[in-house]
Amino acid sequence: MSLIWREQMSVANTLIDTEHKYLLEQINHIEEAIKTKENHDIIVETLDNLVNYTKTHFEHEEIIQYKINYPGHVEHKLEHKEIMKNLYAIKEKLDIVLAGENPKNSSDHELNIEIDGNELEDDHEIHSVTKDDLGPLIRLIRSWVVEHVIGRDMDMKPYLIKRSMDLE
Repeated sequence: MSLIWREQMSVANTLIDTEHKYLLEQINHIEEAIKTKENHDIIVETLDNLVNYTKTHFEHEEIIQYKINYPGHVEHKLEHKEIMKNLYAIKEKLDIVLAGENPKNSSDHELNIEIDGNELEDDHEIHSVTKDDLGPLIRLIRSWVVEHVIGRDMDMKPYLIKRSMDLE
């Protein structure tokens, strides 16, 4: 099911809202490409774009938080750092899977990168990744982005509403 932007997701800042919409579009694009199983180039390109765009978006949010004296700025920045660490780990694993390499049989790829999330094993580690794991990994990306946008970013909304004129 595609992610759909709803006005309730707005944090009352045009830049952040526009970037959130684009992030949702990128996740939808990756999920559609995975369904075809033939568009690995599209998956890789879109995932690269998603990771890079997320990094830029987080930088924009942090600048805005600083400008509005957002009291949760430090914690929010730490959450951004953790999400990026996990996105890079997933990207590394997907790059290997989509390149046709099998981490189980390759001594060159010791991939025991810790990744948090409900979709993973109880010990929160991925010991090997196959093409069957693409869906769960993308759902993990989806949950991080959506939970962050709907959950944590909404905490900024009252501060953004008060200071909207300062951000123009």
